Amino acid sequence: MKSKIVTIVVSAFLVRFILLVINTYWFHLPQGGADAVRFDRVAYQMSISSYGYSAIEIISDGTRMHVWLGSILYSIFGQVPFLWGLIMVILGTATVRNIHRGVFLITDNNKLANRSGWIAAFFPNLAVLSALVLREAPVHFFLSIAALFLIKYFKYKSTRHLFLFSVFGFTASLFHTGLFALFFGFVFFQILLSRKSNFFTKLIVSSLCIVGLYFVNQTGIGLNKFGGSFEAGLVSIQEGTGELLEHAGSNYPDWLHLKGNIYDLLLLPIRLVAFFFAPLIPFMVRTGSHLIGIIDVLFYMFILVTMYKRRKFLWRSDINKAVISMALAVSLVFALGVSNFGTNIRHRAKVLPLLLMVPLVFKSDIKQKYRYSYTHPPEPKST
Repeated sequence: MKSKIVTIVVSAFLVRFILLVINTYWFHLPQGGADAVRFDRVAYQMSISSYGYSAIEIISDGTRMHVWLGSILYSIFGQVPFLWGLIMVILGTATVRNIHRGVFLITDNNKLANRSGWIAAFFPNLAVLSALVLREAPVHFFLSIAALFLIKYFKYKSTRHLFLFSVFGFTASLFHTGLFALFFGFVFFQILLSRKSNFFTKLIVSSLCIVGLYFVNQTGIGLNKFGGSFEAGLVSIQEGTGELLEHAGSNYPDWLHLKGNIYDLLLLPIRLVAFFFAPLIPFMVRTGSHLIGIIDVLFYMFILVTMYKRRKFLWRSDINKAVISMALAVSLVFALGVSNFGTNIRHRAKVLPLLLMVPLVFKSDIKQKYRYSYTHPPEPKST
């Protein structure tokens, strides 16, 4: 089967562009009001009067950095939300391309790459979030391109790709603190799951990640949402804060809130299930508007159930192990930090680029003996 990447990318762009037009000129899409409107207003205010933030203060807060970047755009072109949204559309479309490319590099199979690309192009929440001036599209883009360079590192064994994985992973983390878990997941893979890396490679790669995380923790860069350090973030989670929305019907039931004691360990697997499947599981639908969340859940259920059924096949690849480990680490952080499924809908989309880079393999694909390529061919010119 031939690659459909051009058709997929064009389709992804058109879907996101149409959603942008609707959100800008007709009515707000889901999640297109509230924070998105506030970001637009604050960016405009920052474009006409400096708030006096230092560079460290800007990059230590993902929301502030995102709005500051928008203010630069507004200072040049004026308050044009459509233009800012168009940049988000381009980043969202590039994310689809990165997912397609990543799956192809893992499998050397256009059919599997096309499948993941089409899902990424039309995944409802991913498309909507790519048309809003929220920070989701930058997170998705930098996370997906970080994962793409990690896949290239495994395939071509080039330290340059490992370096670029670190750079883009760190950039994604600047937009949201929880993405630092990406590196914890990679260290976990290197130490416990990697089969082909020798002891020296494991030691060097893990040490570099740990040193980098230590530097981030000491400087507080990107950790404002966690109180300025990983330790402060852990204390916040132990205290059971977890983003409860005042008077919101989407809050978790009381028994699922963190208590800051050993009981929280028992809640962890339940909160992880709730992160991906609420409001369907645990059953928390209280109003008609919550039914929208169920549509989102069904897509995740399809992807995760398919991955679970093919787990033995997927687990043959160190690349898949690494991507799954990182996706699980990021998911655990958000599962601990959020206690309402309204916020979950946005946060679990942050993990989606990683999930879609794990090949979505059906039983019929295995029967046809689609092979995984783990050779090290010459690196292609395009990145």
